[in-house]
Amino acid sequence: MSSNRTHPFALRRGLLIGVLALGACGFTPVYGPGGSGGKLQNSVAFTAPATELGFRVRTTLEDRFGAVSGSAENYSVNIDLSSSQGSAAINEAGDITRLDIQGTARWDLTNADQTYSTGDDVRATTSYSATGTTVATQAAERDAVERLAQILADRIAAGLILASGSLP
Repeated sequence: MSSNRTHPFALRRGLLIGVLALGACGFTPVYGPGGSGGKLQNSVAFTAPATELGFRVRTTLEDRFGAVSGSAENYSVNIDLSSSQGSAAINEAGDITRLDIQGTARWDLTNADQTYSTGDDVRATTSYSATGTTVATQAAERDAVERLAQILADRIAAGLILASGSLP
């Protein structure tokens, strides 16, 4: 009889080979020793619009990269946000039962002496149900805005981490 079970030794051997191959290719963890992500920790000042979405994106990024303390600002990130709502589902009676919120963020990273600049556009969409009471619909909308901010902040953070490898 045969068995589909993988031998533990074969699994360990495969894992060890994978780790060695990863090290041999020059992989360096972003936040590890010598990694480029450390440049951004506690040294980025974020600027975003004075809106609920802007506040949530900015605070999420500050939580991720740390708040700038004193004169430690080495980089600044300016974020321009826009969002729009549209109907995603309409029932037979013509009532809107689901709404989409589309968000776009344009971020620009600049170093303190203005000699380096990079940026990108990121987009995301969330939706929420409008079938309950007014209070339930408003709560669902707030939750959708919160999710949208989290997604946009995650995508901005990924772009910043990618850009950190070429920072001066």
